[in-house]
Amino acid sequence: MKNLFFLLLALIICSATFSQKVKLERHGMIWYEVPPTDNSLQAFNSMFVRTTVENIPNFEVEQMFKDQAIQAVDKYFGKFEKKESQEAADFMVTVHFEEFHISKPKVKSSQTKSGEKTITQYSYMSEMNYKIILIIEDKAGKEFWKTTSFRKDPVVGPAQSSKDMAKMKFDSELKSAKKERFKSFVNEQIKSAADKYCFVKEGLLIQFGRIKPKKYEYDEINACFDKFKRIAEIQTVDGHLMTEELDQLCQEIIQTMTKELAEAEIDNKKARINKDVDAVLHYHIAMAEFALQSYEKALEHFNKAKSINGEKLCHGHTAWIMATEKMIAGK
Repeated sequence: MKNLFFLLLALIICSATFSQKVKLERHGMIWYEVPPTDNSLQAFNSMFVRTTVENIPNFEVEQMFKDQAIQAVDKYFGKFEKKESQEAADFMVTVHFEEFHISKPKVKSSQTKSGEKTITQYSYMSEMNYKIILIIEDKAGKEFWKTTSFRKDPVVGPAQSSKDMAKMKFDSELKSAKKERFKSFVNEQIKSAADKYCFVKEGLLIQFGRIKPKKYEYDEINACFDKFKRIAEIQTVDGHLMTEELDQLCQEIIQTMTKELAEAEIDNKKARINKDVDAVLHYHIAMAEFALQSYEKALEHFNKAKSINGEKLCHGHTAWIMATEKMIAGK
């Protein structure tokens, strides 16, 4: 019995000695451009942006709307040169804002028991209502896009032990909500049009599988994380989707991973390149191919990794796979 115990212990130690752990490390983004589904605006070079308002309660809200609308158009239609007049531009974007209304705050009380003591708390709530009309048209008045969008946003302040404190907290929440929620709403409306007519820049979070060995050495593989970081820096800081340096970094990553794949023994848990490591290598190649805009090759390696290791590592790359399929479909 004692001999059996020591035999099992030896097997456990041996297994632990040869096992590798994969840790997902996240850093930076890899960017890509999603092509438009409608090319109607691609022949144009310039635009004029007009913001109009109606039934707005005060200048502060009006100015907030105009600022956020212009920022959103600049963000999503930034490839077009902005002109100072409608006559000088190829097309016009009109963002019309109306019916901004905040309902009168209502107070709600709730009671809870704490031993023999009854605790009363108060919270205020209200609702913001607004409407945006977005129109895109050419000089002749031909409309490419027109949408009217409404939103009702409930605003609830945190519960407090006094009405005065509850009202103060609610006012603070309402001030933040007016700015942030409206900004989100404006961005949603303008992005929906940009998704149809513009090349839209999207980003995917780099998820690198760092291999933590118990016996074998993986320095060359793990060193590629710094190369992915540099790729993210080129695209995010420098603003270039493709450069000679980026191409070289991606090729180096692919070469490193491909060389390691030649040693793969996916049916041998004790192997240096077992199925966990093999799947990681395919994911790294897939991300590098994606950065090179070789989407068919990227999808091939994503699918290979899934077939080898199921969903064990795939959960972190679902967005990558969906984006890759979308880019292939859009070609």
